[in-house]
Amino acid sequence: FLGGMPLAMLVGLGEQRMPQAVALRNIPQRDVLLCDGRDLDPGERDLLARSQVLHVDRFMGLLETGFPDRPLYVHFDTDLIDPRQAPAMNYPAAGGPSAEQVAAAFRQLARTGRLAAASLSSWNPSMDPDGSTQALCMGLLAELLA
Repeated sequence: FLGGMPLAMLVGLGEQRMPQAVALRNIPQRDVLLCDGRDLDPGERDLLARSQVLHVDRFMGLLETGFPDRPLYVHFDTDLIDPRQAPAMNYPAAGGPSAEQVAAAFRQLARTGRLAAASLSSWNPSMDPDGSTQALCMGLLAELLA
């Protein structure tokens, strides 16, 4: 799936022409925690199983795993949230954590003081006429950056 390709490239898996073209140094696979990837295609599942990437099946497992004592780089894929709370997603996947659970985890991440960078994938604005999904996602990002 196209959405998983950037992570694969960053950890040295899959197509490497783009990372090599910009002399990007790979992130060690053991330093990556993929949390709540529920909608993986068969190729992604196989690649993850053969990698050293730590895949926590449920978001709340992140809190149990703990955080390493080094700078943290966090990507917030907004379709992680339960689609009943954040419906403006192109690829909704049932079974996600609630916004409250995500907020709790983000507060815990923020309290570590080790957040080095954060990125966010977006909701679909054309599916969000009242802006409720945008407000929810931006509020969660604010929790992470607090």
